[in-house]
Amino acid sequence: MTWKEAQAFCRANQADLATVDSMEDHVRLLESINRTDVSVWLGLTKSKTKRWMWSEGIGTVTATRWRSTKFADDSYGVEHYTLHTKLMSWRAAQTFCRQHYTDLASETTEAQHVNVYRSGQHKYVWIGLFRDSWTWSDQSTGSFRNWHKGMPDDAGGRQNCARIATAFKNQWDDVSCANKYPFVCNNIQLNEDTCGGKRLIRFHLP
Repeated sequence: MTWKEAQAFCRANQADLATVDSMEDHVRLLESINRTDVSVWLGLTKSKTKRWMWSEGIGTVTATRWRSTKFADDSYGVEHYTLHTKLMSWRAAQTFCRQHYTDLASETTEAQHVNVYRSGQHKYVWIGLFRDSWTWSDQSTGSFRNWHKGMPDDAGGRQNCARIATAFKNQWDDVSCANKYPFVCNNIQLNEDTCGGKRLIRFHLP
């Protein structure tokens, strides 16, 4: 189906096209598909508005302390920050942190900002803040992204929907919404399986 057709099917039968809020969600989705020969639609589509978000997947930025200079850090644990002095692009630093730690550092409180600043030893360093125009079909605000290197590239100027691409080691790729792929729907659990209000996802591959 096209992305629009897949979205309509999911909304009529499940809840919406799948939303991926973390690497754990991404792995669970791949496990539910249990196939290595198909690329599938995600619920991610491009909007006209760009927003600042955190790489870790904790959503959009509601308030921050902007400075005239670029400040950043490059690795994050549970309230623990580690400085790496090797020079990298933002995407390379993000990949490194996800492989060896959790993600690039997020700063959602003044205390976190101070800790990251001290960990960065007052240097110019990357943090996990990025500007993004992609939104989820179910209107959730999760900011986790798992793009393949060099993506999204909007080749041809009409690549406004996202898929999991088997050719790219199951990372994400932007393609035309008119392309036809299998797709994954999510299902909101409202019973005893719901843990602390966290949404659990059931995946459906037509």
